[in-house]
Amino acid sequence: MNVTIEKYGVLKNGKDVDLISLITEKLVVQVINYGSRMVSICTPNKKREMENILLNYRSLSEYENDKVYLGCVLGRCANRIKNSEFEIQEKKYKLPKTEGKHHLHGGKIGFDKKLWDYQIVKGKDSLGVKLTYDSVAGEEGYPGNLSCTADYTINNKNELLVQLNASSDSITPINLSIHPYFNLTGSTSYNILSHKFKLNAPKILEVDSEGILTGEIIDVSNTEMDLTSLATIEKKVKSIYPNIKNRGGFDHSYLFDDKSMKNEQIEVIDDYSGRIMKMQSSAPLIHFYSGNYLPLGYQEGIIYRFKKYAGFALEPQFFSKINGTLLPFILLNPDQKFECKNKFSFECIK
Repeated sequence: MNVTIEKYGVLKNGKDVDLISLITEKLVVQVINYGSRMVSICTPNKKREMENILLNYRSLSEYENDKVYLGCVLGRCANRIKNSEFEIQEKKYKLPKTEGKHHLHGGKIGFDKKLWDYQIVKGKDSLGVKLTYDSVAGEEGYPGNLSCTADYTINNKNELLVQLNASSDSITPINLSIHPYFNLTGSTSYNILSHKFKLNAPKILEVDSEGILTGEIIDVSNTEMDLTSLATIEKKVKSIYPNIKNRGGFDHSYLFDDKSMKNEQIEVIDDYSGRIMKMQSSAPLIHFYSGNYLPLGYQEGIIYRFKKYAGFALEPQFFSKINGTLLPFILLNPDQKFECKNKFSFECIK
């Protein structure tokens, strides 16, 4: 295992951004400290060719102008907060409106637009980078000073471990997550509709046409949203099933009963490349997004149009029920620690 660090670019404010590459023979993960973003994950296909399986941009300036959160850490709160407001201990907090009248993925200048500090962490059989960011009270309307870390670690089992941690000096909503877009073919010339997906979760948190939680947890067994058995999603995203039709595809949080990380909760297979990706998470929800609203983008120095379904995202998330209302965050108290562990493993069909 090896690590390299090189200058990735210069932000508009004149600050340097670094590219950290974590390298093994069969897995290369690259991270930039702007937004704590994964910019590439290279794994071999069935021809033993190393290819990038993440959607990415070709330059730092495109990441500065990014509107689809490619590869970043989302914070303080991933997902949509209804009407851009919440209440804690009878005090109402107003947040920036970033998607219509709602607040999405942490605000206008969320954690995806921040420059994180970092240090390299070496273990006996692992290699990683720990990124840190301190969010001050009042930033994007949130209370409390929040200290965050994002650890990206690779090991000799071809696994990528991503762990998010946070603590606050005051009660605050939190729903830290990651937002990589995968395309296991290794090329955005192909969409992800022919990928086979398996999510071991028969229930979802229902959302309305604007992506706001309705307050209902519904069983989707034996419907078009049932992914408990391996299936492609090409026909499913075109379904008239209300929860899919409302969002133009998958854009829903699946509820997992088993959060022990003892079993693979998610499996994705691409027959074209032969790649298999498995995911486990300690989070109760995985938000599965099939790239329904992807715009123009860039990859590998060539201009591509990130069309619909060019990549899929798997976002570990948290939720709570407060005063009978289902909310897309949990409340973090000063005496608590936020923790979200995620493991991605990569294989290839022989």
